[in-house]
Amino acid sequence: MGQMLTNEQDTKIAKPRTSYFFGPGYEDCLNIVNGAWAANYGYLKVFYLEMKKYENRPWWIALVSKIGFTVAMAMLIIFGSLFTAVISIIHVILMAGIASVVYIAAVVLWGIDCAYRKYNKIYGVPCTSCHTRQELPWYECPNCHKWHTQLKPGKFGLWKRTCECGEKLPTNFFNGRNTLQAVCSNPYCTDRLMGHDREYQTICIPIIGGTSAGKTAFLTAFFVKFKDNFMKDNKVEYRPFDSESQRLSDDLKQNYQHGSTEKTSVSSGAISFSFYIKHESFELPRIIHIYDIAGEVFTTADENVQRQKQYEYCNGFVFVLDPLSLPKIRDKYVNSLSDIDRNSASQGEIQQVFENFIQKIRAVSGLSERDLAKAPLAVVISKIDLADFSQQLGGLAVEKLYQRYPQTFLTPMEAEDYLCRKFLHVNGGRAFLNSIEYNFKNIRFFACSAMGHTAGTTSFTPEGVMAPMEWIIGQADRRGIGNIWKEHTFHDPVKPWTEYDAAICGEE
Repeated sequence: MGQMLTNEQDTKIAKPRTSYFFGPGYEDCLNIVNGAWAANYGYLKVFYLEMKKYENRPWWIALVSKIGFTVAMAMLIIFGSLFTAVISIIHVILMAGIASVVYIAAVVLWGIDCAYRKYNKIYGVPCTSCHTRQELPWYECPNCHKWHTQLKPGKFGLWKRTCECGEKLPTNFFNGRNTLQAVCSNPYCTDRLMGHDREYQTICIPIIGGTSAGKTAFLTAFFVKFKDNFMKDNKVEYRPFDSESQRLSDDLKQNYQHGSTEKTSVSSGAISFSFYIKHESFELPRIIHIYDIAGEVFTTADENVQRQKQYEYCNGFVFVLDPLSLPKIRDKYVNSLSDIDRNSASQGEIQQVFENFIQKIRAVSGLSERDLAKAPLAVVISKIDLADFSQQLGGLAVEKLYQRYPQTFLTPMEAEDYLCRKFLHVNGGRAFLNSIEYNFKNIRFFACSAMGHTAGTTSFTPEGVMAPMEWIIGQADRRGIGNIWKEHTFHDPVKPWTEYDAAICGEE
């Protein structure tokens, strides 16, 4: 299991019965072979004792008896041993043959189970308490409530596993294993899990960035527009993941209406917001997990890396960047901002935040540089409603550039990506751009204003929050959500801004 269990937990781990062909069958086979040879030896002993009875008879009777019993014992040794050996070999071969079929069947069944789940991206629902990905969670016996680890075809059963209480438990996802109560497989947690009661495709996306970068506002604006606009327009069914997600959904809706957000708790490390969606075109329903991770996770050194287990299974990352975190921008605009906007500026230096983020991913997930490079990364420049950022990065600026160079930028999204990269490049973010392009190969840049105005004034009027999530969710679920979410057109991969025509790059 990888970690030590407490005594109390150990008593809750079931000790299932070993399948016949994974233990008891071999014992029976050995007993049969040993019994056959013991029988041969027993007959030899009987013949020998019978021969001894004739020793006190007349010499010719004793001689005849001795010759007769000696021949009988010789015949028993030769032919009896040969017959016993043949029968033993046949029995062993039959046992090995049947066992081989059973072993192959176990591998095939488990392979089908794994292939089916991989094809449909049923990667396991993360635990909402410790965020550990449940590739194969523990399952609770419905009779004695003990936990079964590694409930799959194997030594404890091919199609069914027999619990120590006698209850038969299914060992495959497709024969009813998902009907059992799932338990978190992290020994330090072992909370009961939701979302394992049927087949789901899971999509997990962490939202990262420095303190006060606008992550929670981005999540708030995205969820409300996603639920009220996208799901309604596309007839997508919505259901909260659990009571906590329902409460968080209500809070986000209320915050959206009031034009405010609540800072992500440092003690919790991350807000896990989860919900189910279903559409007639989906082969399987989806569970979407979005993690709003506290900025202190990336700006302080004492964060417990064990807590951020969601990095192990995420489908991509959203990196929210406050333009005021760039010293050049902050020095230029700080005096023109309101007190609220000035005080809510992100204090985390983006290069350090990004480097801490990369370190924590590698520390927790163990991903190689190649695997990490494949993960899609949406870099979102937030708060473009401040100062004149909208004039540089907003919809009008994007449309103007796109219309001016239609042969260079295939869609407005390419023009937006270019403007964002150029904005960072000319305003002191070159090291940040270089780090991103070194660590990730599938990157897109976006600009948004999640709140649309100074916090606490009116309800949210978001701009640009849907496109980043449309792209990154579409990357994770091309056959599902990506097939019906067609608000924007993306052409991947996107070129770095320096690869565009020099005349465009030189524009101010």
